[in-house]
Amino acid sequence: MAPEQHNISVEPEVNSKICRVPGVFRRNPSPNEDCYSPLVVSIGLYHKDDPNHELAEMQTVKNEMLEQFASRSGKTREVLYSTVAKLTSSARRCYDEGSTEDLDDSAFTEMMLLDGCFILQFIFCFLREPQNLKLNNRVLAYFVKRDLFLLENQLPYEVLTSLMSLEFDHEEEGKKLMEEFMDGVHVKELRKSGILLNVLGSDQEVADLFNDISRFMVFNPNAYGDVQSSIEKHCKNVTKKWVAEWLHNHFSSPWTFLAFAGAVVALVLSFIQTYTALYPGNK
Repeated sequence: MAPEQHNISVEPEVNSKICRVPGVFRRNPSPNEDCYSPLVVSIGLYHKDDPNHELAEMQTVKNEMLEQFASRSGKTREVLYSTVAKLTSSARRCYDEGSTEDLDDSAFTEMMLLDGCFILQFIFCFLREPQNLKLNNRVLAYFVKRDLFLLENQLPYEVLTSLMSLEFDHEEEGKKLMEEFMDGVHVKELRKSGILLNVLGSDQEVADLFNDISRFMVFNPNAYGDVQSSIEKHCKNVTKKWVAEWLHNHFSSPWTFLAFAGAVVALVLSFIQTYTALYPGNK
């Protein structure tokens, strides 16, 4: 008699976790405390019930953005909900153990749906149709963008990819849009392009400086577009680059310049002496 076989289904382990800011950073008042919590929009579980008036107001906007997303993707709310519902178990495991216990599957799925559609529709409108952002002003959009990058203000990425598969015919279209949104300016790239000259030390020290002076600033990436184009054009000029490298390599100190000047003077005097020797009548 053949031994009885059992088919054991093992769910894939979820390695990616949406982390919390360590409690030690919140224990005492800190000038960086505002960097941990969202200002205008809560995403995911950790700040869903924060007593913040602005966060509560944004819930209405989320519903409007969900309707926009459904209309643009050509899918009903029910189809979107059922898509997200398939990920409820794995999405729960992305958060700290015990943090999702207060929400049943229906409420948890609704939160994932609302926040996921909001993120994707916000990104699309921010990059392609700013007139449909459903926000009071353009400045508020940059605060939303700021909130979307906070450590605790995240959504499981599998939820976004599942919704994107309903929005785009090709997966690469969604990835390209996400990359465009997340594309930022880093100190290393600025230095490599010749835009920044770092005299502070490491790239991290420069990054820390910018972070400190811009904690509450809201950036408009198009404000200095013409300046950026001019700088890039200047830095990519081959002739100017060659001259700059030549000056740096051969005239890095005043002594090398004096030596060069002396050589030029000697060459001129030698030429004059040779000329007068060959043509003495032309003095």
